Amino acid sequence: MGKEKKTNTNIFNYPFSCLFFNNIFPTNYFKSYSLSKLKTFSTQVDKIIYKDGKVISCFNYEKRNKTIVVLQFKNIIGVTDILLENPISFNIFYSPDLQLDYYNAYKDTAYNIIPSWFDIKFECSCGSDYLNPCWHIAGTFMRLLYEIDKDIKILFKIQGVDLSKIIERENNVNKLLNSIKNNSNNQSSSL
Repeated sequence: MGKEKKTNTNIFNYPFSCLFFNNIFPTNYFKSYSLSKLKTFSTQVDKIIYKDGKVISCFNYEKRNKTIVVLQFKNIIGVTDILLENPISFNIFYSPDLQLDYYNAYKDTAYNIIPSWFDIKFECSCGSDYLNPCWHIAGTFMRLLYEIDKDIKILFKIQGVDLSKIIERENNVNKLLNSIKNNSNNQSSSL
């Protein structure tokens, strides 16, 4: 009996990135790519754009024979409301524990923020198809994962989640906290 190969996701800082990686790469579609190959493919992406629920990447951007990959994600409705109901929800962007709590609470619901392979449509100008994705698509997924790990908000944006209200609330809370801190510093220095 053969041992199952475990995926090493220690290359990411946040649970959402690890969970997304595990939902995409252990599939049969990418079984021929090692982690080192995936990392190399991700460095070949010259440009990546997030627009209207799509991720658009370009290889050989400056050359005539450039290759374009488009990933289209399913929109998730209602996540903004869930995050607004919780007064500390904006911490989900920075706290691994809160990310795991959110995932465990909503993984089997329509509010699951981690897309599965079947939630994503993609195409590559090199001509590969859904049943035989090319290295450009693998590289785009991997680059996207690195980008999400740097800014977890990208994971929400590409799935149509409007974060403007949450970010506004986060900014207001930070202003309030800074104001309280400044007032307490002023009061202690006047004593």
